[in-house]
Amino acid sequence: MMSSIRALRASAWTLFIMGILHLLGHLTGVRSFTNPPDEPTRVLARTMMGYTVNDFPIDRSMASLYWGFSLFFSAASMLIGALILLCVSALKDRPQALRAVVRAYVAGLLVTAAISMNYFVWPPTVCLLVAFGFGALAMLGLRKTA
Repeated sequence: MMSSIRALRASAWTLFIMGILHLLGHLTGVRSFTNPPDEPTRVLARTMMGYTVNDFPIDRSMASLYWGFSLFFSAASMLIGALILLCVSALKDRPQALRAVVRAYVAGLLVTAAISMNYFVWPPTVCLLVAFGFGALAMLGLRKTA
C-alpha cells in the first residue's frame, strides 16, 4: 500500500505544481496582453477587451472571462492537489475509504485530461495525464489491498 500512497502523492503534487506553473504563465500572459509585443497581439487584445457579453448583473469582456478562467484553473488545480494530499494523510490507514476518493479523483482527471486535449495547449494536458497515470497506479495498488 505504501507505493500507492507515494503514487497518489506524486499525482497530487503534479496537480499542485501544474497550478503554480499555470499561474506563472498567466502572469506572463497578462503582461504581454496589456503591453502587446506585435500588431496581431494588439488587435487580439483590443478585440477581446472590446467584445462584451451580458453576465448578469454586469457586462464582461471576453478578456475578463478568459483571465478569470485562467486564474480559476490555477487555483482549482492547486486546491485539488492540496485536498488529495490531505485525504492521503487522513485516510492512509483506511484503504477502502481512500480507494473511493481515488476512484472519483482519477475519473475526474480522465475527464479533465480529455477536455484539455481538445481545448487547451499541451502543457496542462501533459500534467493532467501524468497526474492521471500516478492516480491510476495508486488505484491499482489500493485495489490489491481490498
